[in-house]
Amino acid sequence: MEVVSGVALAGLGTGLAVYVARTSRTERQRELLREAFKIGLLIALPFAVAAGAAGYLFNEALTGARLGAGVVALAAAVGWIGVIPGLVGSLWQGQQRRELLLAFACVSAVLSLAAAGLAQSPGVLVALLVAQAVPALVVLFIARPADTAGRFRSRSHPLKRYVLPSIAIGLLSPASALVARAAVGDALSWHDAGVLQALWRLSDWVGGFAGGVLSFYFLPQLAASGQGARFRTVLRTAAKTTLVPAALVLGVCCVVQGPLLGILYSDEFRATDTTAVLVFIGAWVRIASWVAMFGLYAQRRTIALAAGEFLSLPLFAALAVAAGTRLTLEMVGVFWLLSYCAYLAFNWWAVRRT
Repeated sequence: MEVVSGVALAGLGTGLAVYVARTSRTERQRELLREAFKIGLLIALPFAVAAGAAGYLFNEALTGARLGAGVVALAAAVGWIGVIPGLVGSLWQGQQRRELLLAFACVSAVLSLAAAGLAQSPGVLVALLVAQAVPALVVLFIARPADTAGRFRSRSHPLKRYVLPSIAIGLLSPASALVARAAVGDALSWHDAGVLQALWRLSDWVGGFAGGVLSFYFLPQLAASGQGARFRTVLRTAAKTTLVPAALVLGVCCVVQGPLLGILYSDEFRATDTTAVLVFIGAWVRIASWVAMFGLYAQRRTIALAAGEFLSLPLFAALAVAAGTRLTLEMVGVFWLLSYCAYLAFNWWAVRRT
């Protein structure tokens, strides 16, 4: 579901927020949203069809026959429908309507919790999928008929420039994560892969919060600030606001990672101090690279966004696969840090180019 919707939302949704933030005219913002619906649903559709078909043709390989083909097809359909509320959220993000975003997130969470709590055991997964699709009904209240002709022609609409990074990020990130986990599981053990996943999950809590601040608070400001001194000031403020607290929290995670993994997962989940330090430093570098990445989004540097994506998770997965049976947990930490150092260097070089 996330792969199908991510193909449209990873780049196109952010691009919509950028263009909405650059105009205060309501009719222009609605025209941008309508065009985003057309582009997003169109590019996500073949991936939804392919995912649904794969659930029927390769069910054993994909799910170990633990999920019915119909459930996989439903998940693909819900992922396609999920493009709609995702783009509406991007509209509100560009408008800086944070109260609407918060309320919408709360309603969506309540629907999922109710589905999980009320559904009977055999059908709980289907109920959760349906609950994920319900928020798409928000389009009935948002997308009104066009009052005037759009400013842009569909075939040359500026939002189309975000299709390339959208597909690149939406596909490469989840695919690379799967490849990397498989490489660790094959070279070491699936227990070690679980330990790494637990470390990544801890760092994702910090990264997710920092990414949310960058996306929902600073991205609209960057998009509206132009390309001069004001842009650089906002970018520096974004870096200070996210990187200093992230360093402190990730430092605490390094110190208490052993007991924390035991509380959250299992006493059997133990990582060496070296591995934990490398993973958490890499997570901090990752956040630093996101500061520049959102600057690139605001500058509409879509080629650089797509090219840089190959230096993040795809590079990490390639290094893990290349190591083969020589792979260790410490090597995984080194590869994680090196990959995001390369991503950081590229993004900051790209964002500083005139």
